[in-house]
Amino acid sequence: MRSERALGTLSRVVRRLSFVGIAAGLAASALWNGCAGSNTDYMGNIVDGGSDDGPPPGSDLTCLKTPDPDVPDSMFVDNNCDGIDGDASNAIFASPNGDDTFAGTRENPVKTIPQAIKLAQQQSKAGVYLDKGIYAGSVTLVAGINVYGGYDSGNLWSRSAANDSQIQGGPTAVTANNLNKETHLELVSVKSADGTAPGQSSYGVFVANSSGPVIIGQAKITSGNGMTGAVGTNGTAGIDGKTATAGLNGCTGSCGACQNQGLAGAGGTGSCNNSGGKGGDGGCDSNSGITGTGGASSAGNGAGGGGGGGGSYWSCPFGGASAGSQGKDGAPGTDGTLGAQAAAAGAMTAAGYNPAAGGDGTAGTHGGGGGGGGGGGGGSGSFPCATDKGGGGGGGGGGGCGAAAAKGGGGGGGSFGVYSYASTVTLNGGTVASGRAGDGGKGGNGATGGLAGGGGGNGGGSGDATAGARGGNGGIGGNSGGGAGGTGGPSYGIYAKMSTVVTNGVQASNGAFGVGGNGGTATLAGSFKQAPAGSPGKAGPQLFE
Repeated sequence: MRSERALGTLSRVVRRLSFVGIAAGLAASALWNGCAGSNTDYMGNIVDGGSDDGPPPGSDLTCLKTPDPDVPDSMFVDNNCDGIDGDASNAIFASPNGDDTFAGTRENPVKTIPQAIKLAQQQSKAGVYLDKGIYAGSVTLVAGINVYGGYDSGNLWSRSAANDSQIQGGPTAVTANNLNKETHLELVSVKSADGTAPGQSSYGVFVANSSGPVIIGQAKITSGNGMTGAVGTNGTAGIDGKTATAGLNGCTGSCGACQNQGLAGAGGTGSCNNSGGKGGDGGCDSNSGITGTGGASSAGNGAGGGGGGGGSYWSCPFGGASAGSQGKDGAPGTDGTLGAQAAAAGAMTAAGYNPAAGGDGTAGTHGGGGGGGGGGGGGSGSFPCATDKGGGGGGGGGGGCGAAAAKGGGGGGGSFGVYSYASTVTLNGGTVASGRAGDGGKGGNGATGGLAGGGGGNGGGSGDATAGARGGNGGIGGNSGGGAGGTGGPSYGIYAKMSTVVTNGVQASNGAFGVGGNGGTATLAGSFKQAPAGSPGKAGPQLFE
């Protein structure tokens, strides 16, 4: 019995010594790796980034702290044992349930990503960590400040691919301009809105002039639809020329008594510096009629009609008088031309896609004003003849104005999941999809030129005096040409120009390209014409130029 009791005591001592040794070994190992029991989360729980071992809550006593920086990664490893994937001390936290007046800590996250980036700049922190949920509004990245999604504030900010951090922005959801430091955007969903203005494009992630590199990891990027191009405005009809007034009839009697008779008619008004000329007054007694004034015109437009000559007077008693000559018609304006076809594609620039618009039609030119008619010759009052005054010449009609030009249709906006210009970009995993591009806008229709104003009638002669002449008609205004249709927009999942883009396991897809807009119509040189239609856009999962 005494030997059995001694053996039992020895066994208990050995077991206790073994437990103490093991515990001491674990403690020494933990102290060596920087964990032990001193690594706690912001709620005071012992944490280390491994799996949950039970109480105390959230603890995992297998943590091995490493000297490497704890950067959020696709394996969700907590290298620094602070309880989350990433370095909580070097980040600002954001949550849709937060408030932008808060400090941006785990306990008090801000609400919006722009505010989180602003605080990270002010506090020289390298990261912005996003809670799951929807973040409304566009985001502009800042060089060296990395945005990581996939966290769950309701579960001690644990991180998982199942936690969807969604950026729902405007037509450009995420912008990365002039970033000269490595900048990450990872484990987020990005959705840009459709374009709203005519020809506006939609960009999921827009990168320009960024040597970065800009690294996009495990993201789900979807761009909205491009907007249809603007419809070209129709041309406007030219203003009609006004009809001239007639000359007054001559009279018999003294020239003083006939001073208000046999006067010339006024020219018709033209609204484009193309009024008709005034007619000539009738001659009285032994005076010939006055020559009518020529119609007005301007350079590049229809010429004005010349004024008619005045009639010669009647020499009593032997006669020989002649009537005034009719004024010449103003020359018609010339028709415009159709707009030129739009370029086959718009231009990719540092500011984004510049759609290709159809060419404008050209305006018609103005018709010339009509010339005034010449006045009739007078009749000599020498014995045995009476004094007579000739009839006044009619005014020239006003010229019609040319029709204003029609405008070409605007190009359709594009849709780009990721757009890169003069930048260095790496995409690791995830999906990128573009929407439907906008159709090109229809070109405007041409219009008709203004009608010509008619020439004024002639004043009749009296006695031996002769009649004045009718004024010439104004020239008709030229028709304008129709505008060409705009080119349809492009749709690319990933588009890059002058860039270095690396894709690792990315699934890229595209929506439909835009259809070209129809050209406007016009009547030119008496025939129905139609301006060229725009070309269709292009599309593909990716295009690197």
